[in-house]
Amino acid sequence: MRMMHKVDILQDSGILRMYHDSPAARAASCEGRKRMRERKREQKPLPLLPPRRVTVVDSIIEQLVSLIQRGELKPGDKLPSERRLMEMLGVSRSSVREALQSLAAMGLVEGRAGEGTFIKQPKPQFDFGMDIASLSTALQKEMRLHLLQARFLLEKEIVLLAAQNITDEHRRALNGALAEYLAVDQLAEYAAAMEGRPTGSSHDRIHLTIAESTGNPILVQLLKTLLDMVPKTLRLRGFLEGPPEQNQRWIEAERQIHSGLCEAVIQGQADAAVEWLQRHYDLEKEIIETYYRQQ
Repeated sequence: MRMMHKVDILQDSGILRMYHDSPAARAASCEGRKRMRERKREQKPLPLLPPRRVTVVDSIIEQLVSLIQRGELKPGDKLPSERRLMEMLGVSRSSVREALQSLAAMGLVEGRAGEGTFIKQPKPQFDFGMDIASLSTALQKEMRLHLLQARFLLEKEIVLLAAQNITDEHRRALNGALAEYLAVDQLAEYAAAMEGRPTGSSHDRIHLTIAESTGNPILVQLLKTLLDMVPKTLRLRGFLEGPPEQNQRWIEAERQIHSGLCEAVIQGQADAAVEWLQRHYDLEKEIIETYYRQQ
């Protein structure tokens, strides 16, 4: 007679089969499959990015902007006093003031003497008269990248038209602007500008001379407006506050790009001019992003 193990007894008695068919077994099996599916979902790579670090001021600004966007703060609403905001947020008075100044520069709030700070009727997001240097770091970077993109789109059409319309007079002017640019010690010129000493901008002269070559004065003025939107000292910090080898690499890349761009326009090679302009845009974007990443 064979030895009857516990499992044999269960099988012979039908208890094991009954267990598998029972509601408890079905529930346990269902729960097991659910856990397996959850584990598979957890193993799937997610498009996550490292959390970005923001300053106290940026955090205050983002919270207030969010309240405005959601309609919880409406035009005409009065903000709590600086002291009350300090208590609510657990921050210093200087942080509150800097955040309110940035919001005022964005046209979102206004201070009324003896009354307080009020939400303004929203204006277009961009204002040609805004002081970009007064914005918080995060907003400053965002606005500079927007301006760079707008400038690239404008200059793309400018170089196409300039390559088509350039005259001998404009060729001489552009050759002169390039020669001046290449003869200048760029880092020395940038340092002088940062110290407030009188200095020209051989870089801007090249771009404006190309715009003049289109024969369209409106394009020249539009480009000048975009160039002037960012204070020169702010534009140059990226070159002067990074490692020397990085600064030198950027300077050399800029010189090569401007030489190629001018030559393409002078020769009437529109496609080549656009390619050089794209390289210029990519380099300036790299400089801006590197500068704010190091802040």
